Amino acid sequence: MSSCFGCQQLVSVTDKICCFDCKNNFHYGCVGYTKTSFSRLTAKAKSNWKCPACKLPTKNDDKSPVKSISYSPPPHAPLPSAAGNLDEYFRSMEVSLLSKLKTELVSLIEDKILKDIQKKVGAIPQVKAHLDEV
Repeated sequence: MSSCFGCQQLVSVTDKICCFDCKNNFHYGCVGYTKTSFSRLTAKAKSNWKCPACKLPTKNDDKSPVKSISYSPPPHAPLPSAAGNLDEYFRSMEVSLLSKLKTELVSLIEDKILKDIQKKVGAIPQVKAHLDEV
């Protein structure tokens, strides 16, 4: 096992990304990916992947990248990860909308049944009067 350059925690061989330039290892999450989203990249993109520090422009045209004092992962997941979450998002939205629709339908049916009962209860005195006449 090696250490993640982003968080300094141990990272297993199956859960790491290695930077093409600096050869540092990172957890998928420390550089804004999930294992699934990284696996969706092309083979070339995976083999040439660069960490955020190596993507930064170089200072004075030398080969050392301009590095920030502390690393913060990107605030948003990369597009492949976001695209992978769309199915889950839409399923969740579908369940929510179906639940609301069910609640509205049940309410409408209950209102209809209540009106029918009230109408029939309201007719009882007339039916009773008619039966009393017979």
